Amino acid sequence: MKETLVLLWVNNCFRLTCSRFTSNTLLHRYCCRRTKDQVFGRKLQSPAVFTARMSSSSVQIISSKKVQDSTLILLHGFGSSASDLVPLAESVAPPTTKCILPEAPLRTDAPFPVRAWFSLDLTSQLWYRCSDKEGLENTLNRIFNLVKDEIERGISSNRIFIGGFSQGGAVTLNCMLRSPFQLGGFIAASSWLVGEEEYPAKLSSMNLETPLFMGHGEDDSVVPFALGKHSADFIRSLGFKNVEFHKYPRMDHFISEQERQDIENFLSGCFKLSSKETAFH
Repeated sequence: MKETLVLLWVNNCFRLTCSRFTSNTLLHRYCCRRTKDQVFGRKLQSPAVFTARMSSSSVQIISSKKVQDSTLILLHGFGSSASDLVPLAESVAPPTTKCILPEAPLRTDAPFPVRAWFSLDLTSQLWYRCSDKEGLENTLNRIFNLVKDEIERGISSNRIFIGGFSQGGAVTLNCMLRSPFQLGGFIAASSWLVGEEEYPAKLSSMNLETPLFMGHGEDDSVVPFALGKHSADFIRSLGFKNVEFHKYPRMDHFISEQERQDIENFLSGCFKLSSKETAFH
């Protein structure tokens, strides 16, 4: 029997589930409740069923509306796809920014085929720890190669930004801690720092002063709020000076309109800061 991921409109919210896997665990609950207005403004009719894409990993590009002077790389969450972040990218990126939306490879070591940046042992109470260091390393190298490509195309490194949702945010935080490049800013929404035990041994000092935005819903039923808060505190303890942690009351595992506005304002501030730094140099 083929296993299929479907996004269902149930009780005025979206849920991701699998046709064969119905256990009441993180896998079953991963894409938790989102109202229509919370899915980045997209108008989806109900009932709605969407089959997850099962093709090889790829990259979606949203070209800048004006002459490009910056780049935003956005990473989707576990079991999701690059297309899910297109509305967010289009709503927060300035007209001179190109958006790069990579897609995670399809992994078959979960109870069903799923797109993920690295494997997670979702049957464990300690699922948030990194049990797939090779997968994480491969993903980080892939993202750093995207950054390198943009620099070779003439984009200043401090005009390149990386962000992600949930597992994509976990990758983003590791990018910040290990990056060989000094970038313009980082965004991690509803996320946590995976592989905490790797630091400070693998820590890079390139982004100690680079702004970081972290946002988390207090009612997150997938990645606990306390885990996200702990990650922010841990990153600060490593010497990172510009860590913003935003908490959102009554918000589950999604990006609300308020957080979207906060991300847009955060990026606007980073762009202004990087423009001053570029002009100074």
